[in-house]
Amino acid sequence: MKSSFLARLPAPPQNLVLLVVLLNLFVAVQAAKFSVNGPVLTVTLKDPDTGVAPTGPFGEATVAEAFAAASARPRSTKSSASSTRKWIDLATLRPNLYWSVQSNSPPLPNWFPSWTSMRANVGYQYEELKTLPSFVEGDLKFRSERLNTELQIRPSYEFKAKRSNMVLQVSKGAAFLMAKFSVNHNKARGGINDAMERDDPDLEGIPAVNAASSSLELLKASYDIQFPAGSQVRNLRITPSLDVVKQEPSCVFESTTGGSGRSKVILKLNYDNPTLGVVHALDERNTIAPEISLYNAKIIYKWKVNLNAAGTSSIQTRVDPLSAIDVTWTDTSAADGGRWVTDFRLPLAGTTIQALASDVRVRRQFNF
Repeated sequence: MKSSFLARLPAPPQNLVLLVVLLNLFVAVQAAKFSVNGPVLTVTLKDPDTGVAPTGPFGEATVAEAFAAASARPRSTKSSASSTRKWIDLATLRPNLYWSVQSNSPPLPNWFPSWTSMRANVGYQYEELKTLPSFVEGDLKFRSERLNTELQIRPSYEFKAKRSNMVLQVSKGAAFLMAKFSVNHNKARGGINDAMERDDPDLEGIPAVNAASSSLELLKASYDIQFPAGSQVRNLRITPSLDVVKQEPSCVFESTTGGSGRSKVILKLNYDNPTLGVVHALDERNTIAPEISLYNAKIIYKWKVNLNAAGTSSIQTRVDPLSAIDVTWTDTSAADGGRWVTDFRLPLAGTTIQALASDVRVRRQFNF
């Protein structure tokens, strides 16, 4: 019964891995039209255990951006406990790989001239899946010169969550309209899910009919209003959005001052925590960004210092007077193009010495 049951299960999306391999061969042939970034390997040399497990991508960010954010989060206590029983364990290094291919010119100028660019991203996290990538993401851009409009299509697939995403965005100048859809392949009719794959005698004979659940997750738009030259305000950008899943609307107002344009005021009318912030460039190297919550008057201070002209080496500081001080030092002075990333966290809340102890996390990124 078990073998016949497993035979009816849908096959894993191995064709996506094959697609990535074929794309790599295509890039090798069309080297003049494409540029390759990576693979970029990041390992964690020191990571204090805070018991926070990485989470998947949410909201409007691309899967690649959420992958980078998840790589910076501390690992869970479960992996830490198991790694202490081994002399060398990859779980302690938390390796992750990132690889991307981008077109340098229109991929098919003769057959499809409106197709302006394409990009493919592949990410791998050892903690999530040992033998499969964490995600595969594409980015296709099309442009109509007659309408002065650009269409962007971003499909992606998350292997662990068995989730497909599709982001559609139509832009005209600085204004755009975006919608995000998702299909969850991990759901099934009758409340039967991945537990059916286990050897459970009570589930024998039950038909394994999976039903993908699709939904509209996010709607977002943006419109930019330009003011005449010489005005105190250079522009006003209005960005409303609706989280369809949570049924939470929000709107962001951004205004840049005239003249040098070094200051920007950001009003975020979020559903649960509206905030008002100011981003001001003191000079070419220093930028401050205080932010106050309109809900509970909590103030967050941010300060960024660029250590080189390109801005690739920097020190970013975030101060929450009621929680902690977070400092991230990024150094790209390595000869191979890699970088060192050091995270320092000093808790400000707590009454015990252990609660107030600082955490230091060191990561090394290699570019091949």
